[in-house]
Parts: sequence; C-alpha cells; structure tokens
Amino acid sequence: MIGVWIVMFRLILSFIFLLAISFPLPNRAEAQAAAVVGGIVGTKAASEIFADLREDLEGVISQAEAAGNRLIQNLADTALDLLDAVEASAGSLINQTFDRLDDSTRAAANEVNEVLNRIEENQAVLIGEADRMSANMVSAMRGLPLVADLNEVYNFSPRVVSPIGSDIVRIKVLGPGIGGAEAVATLEGKNLNIQMITTSEIQIIVPRDSLVFDPGNSNFAEIKLTFDEDDGGILTSPRRVERELYLWLLPTHLADWTLSQTVERSTQERKYIRTFVTAAGRDAAGGGWMNVRADDYENGWRLDVIELGRMMNDCANDATKCNYHGFMEGRAMSCVGPDLSQVNERRVYYRMQFGHFMEVFHRRGGSGRCVLNLPLKRSTTSNAALESDGHVTWAEDQILELDENVTKWELALELYDNRVVRIDSQSSVPSMDVAIEKSRDRVLLRPVRPHDF
Repeated sequence: MIGVWIVMFRLILSFIFLLAISFPLPNRAEAQAAAVVGGIVGTKAASEIFADLREDLEGVISQAEAAGNRLIQNLADTALDLLDAVEASAGSLINQTFDRLDDSTRAAANEVNEVLNRIEENQAVLIGEADRMSANMVSAMRGLPLVADLNEVYNFSPRVVSPIGSDIVRIKVLGPGIGGAEAVATLEGKNLNIQMITTSEIQIIVPRDSLVFDPGNSNFAEIKLTFDEDDGGILTSPRRVERELYLWLLPTHLADWTLSQTVERSTQERKYIRTFVTAAGRDAAGGGWMNVRADDYENGWRLDVIELGRMMNDCANDATKCNYHGFMEGRAMSCVGPDLSQVNERRVYYRMQFGHFMEVFHRRGGSGRCVLNLPLKRSTTSNAALESDGHVTWAEDQILELDENVTKWELALELYDNRVVRIDSQSSVPSMDVAIEKSRDRVLLRPVRPHDF
C-alpha cells in the first residue's frame, strides 16, 4: 500500500507541473505547506495538501473553460480523477504529515516545487523538463493496480508532439479496463490503428504526416477515442463513451532570429602634396627635409613610405615615370631624389648634388630648388549597422557568422511561445530551448531537440 501511495503522489505532482507549463496556477502558498531554501517542508497532513491541490485544480478548470483552452481543462479533469484515486488508495496514510514521507517522494515534490517557483517568477520552463516529468508520470501509471467499476482513461502520453522524429507517434493511453474495452480512435474522421498492451494500456498509432505542423504557431490535434464503459448486461449492449485526447503540435520553427551588428569600417584616403627644398653647396652632396604640413599631420595624414618607394622604383626602371620629383630652378646643382634611409611618416630627406662655376677669378658654389610630390595616406573609421535574420528549426544547428570588424552585436530570438530573448557578447545565456555557444567570430544556435513525450 505504501508503494501505491508513493507512486500516486509523484503522479499528482507531475500532473500539476504539466498544468503549470501551459496555464498559470492560482496561488500555491497554502497548497505547498511551508517553503524553505531546501525545498518543501511540511507539518500538514497529506490530506490537507491534497485538499488545497483540489481547490487549485478546480480554479484551473474554471480559467481554462473561460479561455476556451480544452487541452488544459482536460488535463485538470484528469488530474482530479487521479486525485480521487490517490485518496481512495492511500487509506489511513493520507493523514500522514508530508515530512514523514519517504525520501524519494519528498525529492520528487521538491523538484516540482522548484519548477513551479520558476514559473511564478516568469522564468522559462523547458521542453526537456516537461519531457522528464512526463516520462516519470507514465512510468508511475504503469505500475498502478488500476481497478475501477467502469472502464476509463486516466492518462495519455505524449500530449506534446514535435514535427521531427519517426514516421509514427505512439499515443500511450492508460486507464482501468481500457485494454479490453473495444476502443476505437479517429483523427479528422479517419480510423487509427490501436494496439492492446495490457488490460490497462493501449497504444494509438498516429502517422506523423497526418498531423499538421504550422511553421510559426503551435496548434492542436484532437483524437476521438470511443470505448465500452462497461460490459453491458444480458439484455443490453455495452454503453459506448467518448473521450477527447488533445495533442499540442509544436511549430516547425523553434524561433525567429535577428542578428544586429555594429561594424567598424576603415577607409583609406590618399593624396599628393607638392613640397620643395632649397639648398646650396660647392662640390659636395647636400639637400634638405621635405615635410608633411603641420595641418595635414594634425588631420591624420601620414607619409606613405611604401608608395614613395614604389614611385622611386618605377622611375629607376622607366625615365618617363620620374616626374614625381625634379629640378625647379638653380645653377651648378642637380636634384638626386628622396633618401629612403632617412624617412619616417612625417618627413623624408631629399638629396641634392652641388658643383661650382667660375665667376671672374672666383669659384662659386651651386644652389637651387627641387620639387617632390609627397604621397600621403590616412585611415578613417566609421560605424556601420548590419542586420540579418532567419529561422531556427528543430532539426539542425545553425552558425551565425560575425563580421571580422564587429565592435558589438545583439541577437534577438523570438521563440515559438512568443517569448523574446536578447543576448549580446557580454550577457549570459538564459535557460531556453535553444542552446547558444558564443565565440569571437560566430554564434552557434543549437536547438534542444524535442522528442515525443
């Protein structure tokens, strides 16, 4: 009997969790007894907690009915049926205080308590969490001695179906006597195959391609299940009843993404300035410095040494390309050219060669003026905004490349449940159904691939 109680208690908690995923629960403060950092502690009897749960479930049913959400209403009705079964099966144990229950039961309760607290704080509830809880629920149901006067449906799984997976979806239906109740299932008026597993379990075989998955919105499919409620009498046929099984169909797109990048663009500007040097000497080498003007230098212009070297090389190979420098005026002198051994980004030494001439009986030195077109360059930067968008599907990873000159970026994800999550290079990644890996040059989007649960 204790084993039945433990399993059923976990089952109820799992149902409450599933309800909370899709619909806001009323205030749970009284239903959970006292809450501390370590989880639920309790001096309340289980019967009192169950009474509070019943009140909460009835509130959920009323809200779901008003909102036209038949899926949630059906879930809550089923949970109430299970609550009745627990109270009927537990006997005197129903009056035991919560803190006297075994460790595994309290651990399961605390797990659900933590998830429900997250829901109340508007944090995301992940498909993986629902997957785990639902699997525990189905496992627990299979171990129950389902005994009732009438055949009935207590639970079915999966309630959520993804657009990817095997060709068929097996809907596991659990309930007393359902395996021998001549069950018939239809979807959109078409019969579905049914396999009997045990007297308390059947499986409905649903071809995945018979389910309609919308690209951007979830929707519902309704399976109608009819079966004999009883064995009938000597003179009467068994009474047929109908139950509706609602499947939540996930959209094919997990999320829409928009990547906004601020990119630093560098532009190279070039120009040439005409500079001069005037010098004198006699039978000797000389010259002077040719400088980038002060106002140009302050505005970011620098001598392009590489370009100057290219110009000199072209001149050495072709005399017609030497017009970047030369003689302006003078006597007994020649303009040799810029000296690349004496150059920096602000100036270059221009070499000249001086001779002499005779004036009466005096030897006079040469003098003159040379010109040089200095090649200048400067880099200017500006910010450009880039934006791209796309979809995340359940089936594959997606890599978003970042521009090599990105200075900041933001990724906005609009998930299938209408949540919008914004992430940048500095922010932490919240828990959601998309795993995100950030690196210097890319962002990896990895869907937490669902399966039928």
